[in-house]
Amino acid sequence: MNRCKGYSKLWFLALLLVTFMAGCADNDPAVVSLVSVIVSPATVSIPVTGTVQFTATAIYDNGSSRNVTTLSTWTSGAPGVATFGVIKGLATGATANALPVVITASFGGKTATASLTVNAATSKGLKVTPVTASIPVTGIQQYTAIETFSDGTSFDRTTNVATTWTSSSLANVTLSPNGVGAGLATGLTATPVGVPVVITATFGVVGPSATANLTVTNATSKGLKLTPATASIPLTGIQQYTAIEIFSDGTTIDRTTNGATTWSASNGNATLSPTGVGAGVATGVSAGVVTITATYGAVPAATATLTVTTATSKGLKLTPATASIPLTGIQQYTALEIFSDGTTIDRTTNVATTWSASNGNATLSPTGVGAGVATGVSAGVVTITATYGVVPAATATLTVTTATSKGLKLTPATASIPLTGIQQYTALEIFSDGTSIDRTTDVATTWS
Repeated sequence: MNRCKGYSKLWFLALLLVTFMAGCADNDPAVVSLVSVIVSPATVSIPVTGTVQFTATAIYDNGSSRNVTTLSTWTSGAPGVATFGVIKGLATGATANALPVVITASFGGKTATASLTVNAATSKGLKVTPVTASIPVTGIQQYTAIETFSDGTSFDRTTNVATTWTSSSLANVTLSPNGVGAGLATGLTATPVGVPVVITATFGVVGPSATANLTVTNATSKGLKLTPATASIPLTGIQQYTAIEIFSDGTTIDRTTNGATTWSASNGNATLSPTGVGAGVATGVSAGVVTITATYGAVPAATATLTVTTATSKGLKLTPATASIPLTGIQQYTALEIFSDGTTIDRTTNVATTWSASNGNATLSPTGVGAGVATGVSAGVVTITATYGVVPAATATLTVTTATSKGLKLTPATASIPLTGIQQYTALEIFSDGTSIDRTTDVATTWS
């Protein structure tokens, strides 16, 4: 009987403990709830065939926010007037309509709207640039096609799927016809004196077209030049090489990542990316001297000398060691590997480098392009860690403060420019602790 009473007391205490923990969880300040979603720009006008990129921003109850454009569901109140394609938030004007179309973004059970007007602005045509150009045989020239409208807006149609590029002489020039890489001309044979190739860009079946003149010269290749000619790296160190083709008319073309360029190392003291994207990057494997060779088509090969030293890694160094940012603030970290010979290598965006945050007070780009960028989510202290391969990890301390946004400041406040003149504006977000963050090129910033 006494044993049963003892068990009853234990169950009662356990129930109290569970209830207490549940109550704490309900009041845990680390639990963040979605409050609303904001779509920007709130109002915008585009011509028929014009496009506008909308952005959806999620607002949380702790004052933080994040870009959820690609995570949201986008709908048009009038699909016949404005449509959405594969790219999230990118609307295209289909037909002119005096009444605004309601654009809706849905995320996490919340919705937000914006107003889009498709106006009756008319196309003033395409402009292809450069208007005139000259390249040697095997040389390349990238063209750009811009369509302008009567309301002053303009759109880059270079790689639009509806844009077609053609050359008046396939014997002299090849041209990427459309899509990714479109508008890229390559010289095949020299053009007759005074008879350039006409490059034409056409947008749509019955849309505007524009032309440019391209001359292919009879300049001859003088071979490749490999830089740097000599270099030294420690074990696991890296060296980026560049292969430049020189022509008799003084022009040069970078062949480093060209698909026809092949890279090789004379021995196993270094490895080398052989071709394409990332080509020409040598990595030290073991101490010794290596001959680096680049070959482009039938052009004579070029060589360089690389010495891999016996220097050893002394570990990573993370900078800044300490930092403080407000909510939604950002901090770029850098991870440098230090070697015994005093050399350093930036490992920040290396694919073998992994970044992490000790808690949810900050988010962190984990690896690759854009890595090492911490964003404040909620107030607290975070340990930022970077790890590269088997090298000992390095840490830094980040404090996310309770500072709140006081809004944007646009500079200059007033300005004057002539026709065709330009003015660079800067958007700074000011916080209550006196800090500021440049939001000029932030993906969540919309200019109008």
